[in-house]
Amino acid sequence: MPREYKRASSSRTYRDYSTEKLDSALKLIRAKKITQRNAAKHFKIPRSTLKYKLKGEHRLPFGGHKALTDKAENAIVQYCIVMNDYGFPLDTYDLRFKQSMPEIEWIRSSLKRNKNISLRFSSNINKTKASLSSETINQFFNHMSKELDSIQPSNIWNYDETNLTDDPALPKLKRQEGNKVLLGDNFSSHMSWEVINSCKENLIAFVCLPPNSTHLTQPLDIAFYKPLKLNWRKVLTAWKLNTSTQSSVMSKDQFPRQLKQLHESIEGKAADNIISGFRKAGIYPLDREKLSELRTDTAKEPRRKKGD
Repeated sequence: MPREYKRASSSRTYRDYSTEKLDSALKLIRAKKITQRNAAKHFKIPRSTLKYKLKGEHRLPFGGHKALTDKAENAIVQYCIVMNDYGFPLDTYDLRFKQSMPEIEWIRSSLKRNKNISLRFSSNINKTKASLSSETINQFFNHMSKELDSIQPSNIWNYDETNLTDDPALPKLKRQEGNKVLLGDNFSSHMSWEVINSCKENLIAFVCLPPNSTHLTQPLDIAFYKPLKLNWRKVLTAWKLNTSTQSSVMSKDQFPRQLKQLHESIEGKAADNIISGFRKAGIYPLDREKLSELRTDTAKEPRRKKGD
């Protein structure tokens, strides 16, 4: 049902007076400068309404009520602002509930109640549809320049979802002190209210990579994953040639051994490749011209044919 309700001409009349008039009437009555009867006549407010307000009864407004409390809605507003600052675009689908999803009118009414996010929200909608233009690149580097100010190189991190292990156990990492910057793609599924709060507690700022740009701006994609996957293919090929079984699928008991070979094959090169990725993307040292060079080189590469 649309939330833009229009009162029927034959329906009961509710509150044809302003809040200011009601407050003025109650103030005069409490000060005993006017009677309830005269106040009702002068301000054109039902006397029963004045009685209820003076007694503190019927405090809830008529009609339907908001789905969320003011506190909960304000939390969503703050979430939108933080996501905007990180560069993660939100659309109307992201702001709806997971279950019993409200219609688009809920989003519209929420934006009307919170004017401070309306422009930000409109800007984010445009971002999701934007291609990788010079303007987008400049905005990204302007944001990056601000976030990387006074940040140590060891506190600049890049994440990606590529993984080669099914073992959830991860080595313990030494806690990095000071402000940190985390670079990643703009999938809103990576973000939640809990993640944002955790980032605040640990002095982590997100920087979202521009849409459709991870092949140019993702340090891991540029210089680390490609040689990693090439070496992994060599390891798999060697395993298939040397295995005595007819199965083409590696068993779990074999996987750790092959993974060890992969790590040994890139040992001594991984750190240099990672540093090279940040440099080629122009992230560290910060240099937006590097991205222009990378775009030119990528455009010159011949397209791969299917099956290559």
